[in-house]
Amino acid sequence: MAIDPTILVSLLDSYFEIFSKIVNRVSLVADKSGVSVNVEKKSSIDERIAKIEEAKTSLLEGVRLIDELKLSAENNKKEAELALSQITKLESDKASLQQELEAIKKIAQSDIETFRKMVGVPSTTDIRRERVIGFVGGIVSSLIASGLIWLGVWIYGYFL
Repeated sequence: MAIDPTILVSLLDSYFEIFSKIVNRVSLVADKSGVSVNVEKKSSIDERIAKIEEAKTSLLEGVRLIDELKLSAENNKKEAELALSQITKLESDKASLQQELEAIKKIAQSDIETFRKMVGVPSTTDIRRERVIGFVGGIVSSLIASGLIWLGVWIYGYFL
């Protein structure tokens, strides 16, 4: 049959408590005449009542401090809940503001495109296309110029 560990622990606690009370009351004195054992007498009823009052005062102070901590914890909980609700509200506001910002960006982009078309400012695709056309046109004109020079040298050499 197994012994429940909690029962064993409580028995050991009781044993050690009784043993510590006995040891606290007994004192051994060794001197030239030998060893003597002194047993401390219990304190008077007035001393016990004073100690009980002191313990009662400490207990009441502890209960008061616990109540203060409880009140503080409740206030902190309310503040945390308020902060969480504000965070939730701000996140929803952020999402709606993000949608508004995207809409404003689209409107601004269309306004910019309209202004460019009215003023005649080329877009980046127009600029790229013109550069490619200019590059290809330069190569073609260089080939034509080289062909004309070659033809001119050939005609000059033919008639001389």
